[in-house]
Amino acid sequence: MGKKNFGKALFVTYNGIDGYPKGLYEDDNIIALSGEYGRNGFKSLYRTAPNQLVRELVFELAKTSSAKVMAGLNDDVDELLDRVSTAYIYCGLSGLDTARDMVYRMNSKGIETTLVGCECNYSEKIETAMELCVDFVDSECGGYHTLRNIAEKYKTKKEELKISVE
Repeated sequence: MGKKNFGKALFVTYNGIDGYPKGLYEDDNIIALSGEYGRNGFKSLYRTAPNQLVRELVFELAKTSSAKVMAGLNDDVDELLDRVSTAYIYCGLSGLDTARDMVYRMNSKGIETTLVGCECNYSEKIETAMELCVDFVDSECGGYHTLRNIAEKYKTKKEELKISVE
């Protein structure tokens, strides 16, 4: 399937995005799917875990959290993706396998996809982006600010396009 020319930008993260509500957010320019399943959501639980086994279980829970963000949509995912031309998927310390699965799904829909990630396991993320033939954007741990900045630029760019067409 070829790339879509025009649509909304989708942002998927298991963390929050600064300035955007958690959960599903949509406006004329972007769709954001976010939560607090990542570092901040599990940090206090991890610190108070009584032993290493429980800490490992908490870590595994965090690794699957991007999938939870998408799974929350259930059958509505395909309908949502039909309105998207560009996607930004955050991959932090955990969740790279889930991000890879999302890239495959986005590519099958003709959505241009970019991975956004911090320096944790950096070389593995860069290798994955190269393997998937997608761009990679460096971010701070959590990606909160970087995703917001990308979303705001996308919104501004779309607004400029609207003005120039009128």
